Amino acid sequence: MNIPAILSRFAGKGLVLSENGYLRWYVASMSIGAVVVLALLMVLR
Repeated sequence: MNIPAILSRFAGKGLVLSENGYLRWYVASMSIGAVVVLALLMVLR
């Protein structure tokens, strides 16, 4: 396996995601989801 090539491929995909705004939406939706889950856990306890 060519580890540097695999790492650079993942880094390139990460850069593409961050350049077109998808990463921002992904982080925002994950944060909102985490807040909702934590709120539900606190209410149901």
